Amino acid sequence: MKRTHVNKELLLNYTDNFHEMDAGELRKYFSTEQNRWGIHDEKRHAIISVAWTRTGLLNLLTDAKAIVKGAERCMKKNLQDYCRTEQISTVISGAKAKGIRFLYTVTGTQIKQKGEMLAMRCGGKFYVIEFITNVEGEAENRRMYDAVLQSVELPT
Repeated sequence: MKRTHVNKELLLNYTDNFHEMDAGELRKYFSTEQNRWGIHDEKRHAIISVAWTRTGLLNLLTDAKAIVKGAERCMKKNLQDYCRTEQISTVISGAKAKGIRFLYTVTGTQIKQKGEMLAMRCGGKFYVIEFITNVEGEAENRRMYDAVLQSVELPT
């Protein structure tokens, strides 16, 4: 089990089968490595990432639902066959999180992927946790993802 601080604030655990993504991998899957951290299990085809906003006045004027809506607009433009399947709410380390579950096809292939995105406010920032997996391995990968979510500790 590995334990890491994301953005020197958010603490989480993940299993050894994941490796921390470097800047090139983050750009490949998310188009930027700025304000983003991620782990990838290539064998199980699973990615978990955390993105964050900078502290600022605009964050005080918005909410998690708006953050997810903005991210979803980008996914609709950039992901082949994107389809939201569910809107969700949960609590992560005491913080209310809003999110979505979705499906899409890997560009130029017939490979179907499932994903989940959760956004939550932490002080003057928003954290967005994303989970991506192949449809075939979703059940096993979701258990690993749920364990990561359970381990999250937010700064006080």
